Amino acid sequence: MEKLIIYPYSISFSPFLRHLAAINKYNIISAVVPGKQVYNDIDASYIDEGPEIGVLLQSDFEKQLEKCETILWSNYEYIENQHYFDKVIFQMENALEINKNIICYQKLNFEIVENLKLIAKKNNCNFKYIYDYEDKDTETYELDQKDEDIYVPIITVMGVSENCSKFETQLSIRRDLINRGYKVSQIGSREGCELLGFHSFPKFMTSNELWKRMKS
Repeated sequence: MEKLIIYPYSISFSPFLRHLAAINKYNIISAVVPGKQVYNDIDASYIDEGPEIGVLLQSDFEKQLEKCETILWSNYEYIENQHYFDKVIFQMENALEINKNIICYQKLNFEIVENLKLIAKKNNCNFKYIYDYEDKDTETYELDQKDEDIYVPIITVMGVSENCSKFETQLSIRRDLINRGYKVSQIGSREGCELLGFHSFPKFMTSNELWKRMKS
């Protein structure tokens, strides 16, 4: 199983880590937190105060890099900290230079992505960027007047406010149904759900350029 580290790890990525650890898709060695915070060898549940995950926090990226085959580059709120963002870019370039694969969940501009892909190709490793550059809001959609009958149950998860664990609930229901032998087709409420094996909420659903009838 592919040995993987998650970096830079923060609470915003904890639902993804919990799901990836539960489905056992990767051998997740550690979740690496930024800076010099003393989190070494503490379970990653320390970050979100939830149930134990079984993945340890670490703070030394270079040391953890030696142990892994792949980096899952998680989304991180840099809050205009350009210096740290530049540092992470530099670290990822160096990782590709020593043949480490990268799965990138961090949104980047086109030039940075193309440069990282070029470095990966030169060093015979993989850089996978999970987002799509196509602007879905500017595409032309044809209105299909024909309604389709749906013969399977539909579960909708909604909340009365932000930060009430809607996404975590979606993932929990998904795991439970799959473990019971059901086939699950899912649209998640966050971007980047393709990382977890299902669809993200489409951008055109929040576009003002389309009629409501076209979105249904």
